[in-house]
Amino acid sequence: MVSIKKLNKKNNVLRLEISKEPLYYLNSLRRIFMNEIPIMAVDELDIKNNTSVMYDEVLAHRVGLIPLITDVKSYSVPEECTCKGAGCAKCQVQLTLNVKGPGIIYSKDLVAKDPKIKPVYPEMPIVKLLDEQEVEFSATAKLGFGKDHAKHSSGLIFYKHKDLDKASENVDVEKLKDDFEFIIESWGQLSPEKIVEEGINRFDKQISDFEVLIKGI
Repeated sequence: MVSIKKLNKKNNVLRLEISKEPLYYLNSLRRIFMNEIPIMAVDELDIKNNTSVMYDEVLAHRVGLIPLITDVKSYSVPEECTCKGAGCAKCQVQLTLNVKGPGIIYSKDLVAKDPKIKPVYPEMPIVKLLDEQEVEFSATAKLGFGKDHAKHSSGLIFYKHKDLDKASENVDVEKLKDDFEFIIESWGQLSPEKIVEEGINRFDKQISDFEVLIKGI
């Protein structure tokens, strides 16, 4: 029987001890926690005015990589939404920015229609404006998956054998106890605990979908 124990939680890092589970199961959890959890990020940018030194493409790239606090209960993945991906208030949120120089534009200058959707790190610099320079755009943020783009990744997830740090170079790995330390380091869009919860839900859904697929063959 699988054994999971919480070791500690510090800031956005959660450490678990998982015992009596094969490596392929741990690796499946790792991949799902990183790549299969819906995470909010800017997907489209409509630049109305940009007289800064930064090209439009670079500006769009920087804004797209700003981590946004994610509300998975209030929003749906576009493909799973009732609008079938056409775009509605249930699967996307609008953000705007209109700043004139001089000064530095920060992530906190983004204004979302939904106040719950805001940058995780408000002091992230986007671009520096000089006198008479201006940036104005509207953005659309959507839920997506890390398997499709890194901006939708939930964090850094990895595991290691608890005894390897103390073992010698000639250790027989096969004889080590099946005790692993599983580390969830969130980028901040979701708490580490929420990553685990959503990851297990996604895992269960994939298994159910696979069972339906097999029965239909």
